[in-house]
Amino acid sequence: MAPNHADALFANQHIVITVPASFDEAAQELTLLAASKAGYPDKLRLIEEPQAAFYFWLGKDQHLSQLHDLLDASARTSVKVLVCDIGGGTTDLSLFEACADKSSTTGLNLKRLAVSDHLLLGGDNIDLTLAYLLEQKLTLGKKKLTGRQWNQLLVQARDLKERILGGENSLSAIDHDSEFSITLSGSGAGMFASTLSTTIRATEVQHCVLDGFFPLCQAQDRPQHKTSGLKEWGLPYASDSAISRHLAAFLDNQQTDAILFNGGSVTPLLLRNRLHQLICSWQVDAPPVVLHNEAISMAVARGAARYGWILQQQTTENRIAGGHAHALYLEVVSGKKKKERSLVCILPKGMEADNTTHIDQAEFDLIVNQPAQFQCCYSARRNQDLAGAIIPWNKNDFHPLPPLQTAIHLAADRPAVANNRVRVTLEATLNELGLVQLYCVEKQGDGRWRLDFNLRKGVDDDNSPTTDQSPFEADEKACLASPFIQAVFAKKKDPKLPEVKPKQLIKQLEKKLGSRDSWSSTTLRSLWPELAAGMTRKTRSLEHEAAWLYLAGFTLRPGYGVQLDDSRIEELWRLFNLGMSFPKEKRIQSHWYLLWRRIAGGLNSSRQQQILTKVIPLLRSSGDPAPEMVYLAGALERISTETKVELIRLFSQNLLKDRIRHKAPYIWALGRLLSRTPLYGVRF
Repeated sequence: MAPNHADALFANQHIVITVPASFDEAAQELTLLAASKAGYPDKLRLIEEPQAAFYFWLGKDQHLSQLHDLLDASARTSVKVLVCDIGGGTTDLSLFEACADKSSTTGLNLKRLAVSDHLLLGGDNIDLTLAYLLEQKLTLGKKKLTGRQWNQLLVQARDLKERILGGENSLSAIDHDSEFSITLSGSGAGMFASTLSTTIRATEVQHCVLDGFFPLCQAQDRPQHKTSGLKEWGLPYASDSAISRHLAAFLDNQQTDAILFNGGSVTPLLLRNRLHQLICSWQVDAPPVVLHNEAISMAVARGAARYGWILQQQTTENRIAGGHAHALYLEVVSGKKKKERSLVCILPKGMEADNTTHIDQAEFDLIVNQPAQFQCCYSARRNQDLAGAIIPWNKNDFHPLPPLQTAIHLAADRPAVANNRVRVTLEATLNELGLVQLYCVEKQGDGRWRLDFNLRKGVDDDNSPTTDQSPFEADEKACLASPFIQAVFAKKKDPKLPEVKPKQLIKQLEKKLGSRDSWSSTTLRSLWPELAAGMTRKTRSLEHEAAWLYLAGFTLRPGYGVQLDDSRIEELWRLFNLGMSFPKEKRIQSHWYLLWRRIAGGLNSSRQQQILTKVIPLLRSSGDPAPEMVYLAGALERISTETKVELIRLFSQNLLKDRIRHKAPYIWALGRLLSRTPLYGVRF
């Protein structure tokens, strides 16, 4: 882009990305991660879509005058504006406050007061509901439509909705009793015989939309919790499809002075009138004014551009305040028996950017060199909670976030800590991008460790395993077997531990846990902490190192798929820099290569390349390299394409040489390198 103008290069632009106001912290981080992977520049900001629409509306002088008129008419110092943004997939509600402010050039001070919970509810749901209604008419409930027929029906349902509901500036002129035909073509030899047809009246479509999604209700009504008929689509749609009741719950009897509609689903004047009529029925003495949105389908994009321009002015003028949209909480146990589920507020709602809170009320013991996990929740409803406040948990106010994770790795030159534990408190910072950064801060030292959301992402910058990561809980039976590992790799000999020689370790574990082939991933990962603690003590003898390398690779294979595996791989990677303790021993070399092959799926492209850099000179120069070295090279799926091509040529040549004794490793490695469906890497 713009090769002759450096300032116009995409990499030099200040980008603003719009997201639903209801996006939680994990969703925001995923959005930024996606932008980074797409090559977006670092100068990046997120803005809530309803807020962007409001920014666009505020860009007109006559609109600012309208807010001043509302202030004058109300004889109050502030008025509230509801932005109702209903798109194809989500419903986003935001409440803003405009206060008179003589010190501002516009005479107004603007603040975002509240955002709604995440509602996966919009035009797509309306289309699906209409399609289900039409399917019943077409098949009389006797059979299901084919995938091809369903896609046809969905398109016709959407077109029918748009025709009958009318346009942006006028109500539909279609008579309520008008009938519309729906026809689904058949296929194959019986194309005409399998064609399906039915009719539907305009009034049926209107009732389906208005009564199903925009019913009249009382201000005290709340969403009904029930199983949605659309759950079979695999998406977490709102359990109650009535947007009206979600709106009532959001406003919670608060009066609003004006409404700004936005989003494709409220393009029809009929639906905007319905929602306006609804709110007027809740506040009969003070009906809200509808603010005209002259670009209902473009307001978010244009508002985001205006927001980007305002940021470049480096002034707070014309900016909407309000701080963080959610309050964040960490789950703790309380009560005399430590069984009551409570939450400690770690970041209050409305906290402004570039601020930090220190939570001294909650302290935790973190075990060194072992992953730690915290359950985090958020709430868009609770305005009064201060940082450090302890609040009883309830399912209505709080919504879970992905777990927060960290692992404490102390410097090698640091003295050992008592009981291998570090006492920490929490710190929360809201950076200039509006993103939350959480840290564990050492109480008696200068240690500081970042807490990250487990976003179920892969370990590579470019690739991610698709295995679902279920919550990890240590296997109690495996914990009983840990003393056998301690007996071999403990720092000091302990008479309380069983007598076990390195050669006997696997057999002793099998006596306790059963055949190693039957060990579950939970059992395997539960053995890792003791192995990690004894990593540097594999140097005691050749047998110690052989046992450690074999068992470490066996417990962590395939390197991903269990929660906290990224932290375990991070611990294991220290071994690569330590190297082999007995590098000249062929048995140790074999176990070394086997270890890295087994956990290769948990290594990113950079680390796989580091491993190959050590191995490839030996593959090039050796007439008959060790079989495990060949297997390892074939298992590295995240190396560059050029390197893969070189390995394919090298292995193909070696496979044809008569003096090569072991041909099976080359056949296996070529199968992996040439596979069109990799085990964990990029699918070409």
